[in-house]
Amino acid sequence: MRIGWLGVGHLALYCVPPLARRFRVTLSPRGASASQALAAELGLAVTADNAALVAGSDLVFLAPRPAHAVAAAEGLPWRSDQIVVSLVAGLPMAALAAAVAPARLCRAMPVLAARWSESPTLLLPDLPAARQALEALGPVVAPADEAAFETAATAAVFYSWLMRLQSDLADSLVAGGLPPEQARLLTAQTFRAVGTVGREDLGQSLPDIVAALCSPGSYSRKGLERLEAAQAFAPWPEAARHIMELLGGKP
Repeated sequence: MRIGWLGVGHLALYCVPPLARRFRVTLSPRGASASQALAAELGLAVTADNAALVAGSDLVFLAPRPAHAVAAAEGLPWRSDQIVVSLVAGLPMAALAAAVAPARLCRAMPVLAARWSESPTLLLPDLPAARQALEALGPVVAPADEAAFETAATAAVFYSWLMRLQSDLADSLVAGGLPPEQARLLTAQTFRAVGTVGREDLGQSLPDIVAALCSPGSYSRKGLERLEAAQAFAPWPEAARHIMELLGGKP
């Protein structure tokens, strides 16, 4: 499968390397510094213009800035045997469909862990060729419709919040005397361990796992009680609801 990446920005630096390990990938000239960096790193071709990129691709990842997405896609030689994977956050398919017709359109949302094939990546609709490409980035989750996609997209925002929490917890270990590199590795691996249990231990609910970890009298329970007394968890679902409203276009 020939893959084109149109709009080479920050996200491309994380998504293109795993794609290039499995597929033939060509880059658009937009974002010249990023395109040239990736081309040099991975031995990829950069096309003269976006029309050449589209003409030579079976599947195109569309990743310009949201305000420029429709204009970037219009007037290009799209074909009915092509798939366009829009990575433009917050842009519904209806707003882009005419610009990429007659190609088939889907939406996807990876996170930066894609570079290490660890991204939980959303896909709508679940087109087989798009899934095949996106599985290079990590596990694919296919919501039932666009409303569900926008709800699920909130998890991509969790990513940055959890990264901030990871940073703060690592700093607390450093303040306690641990070397920064050890604090970072220990904290990162702890977050990864939490994710592994949540993904793999499907025989227990998440609240049951928490209850088992935080048994009465344990250090885990004492810390949890302190967090609960400070209502430390309450703002998290509130923030999630706020992002859902924004993604849904609600005031």
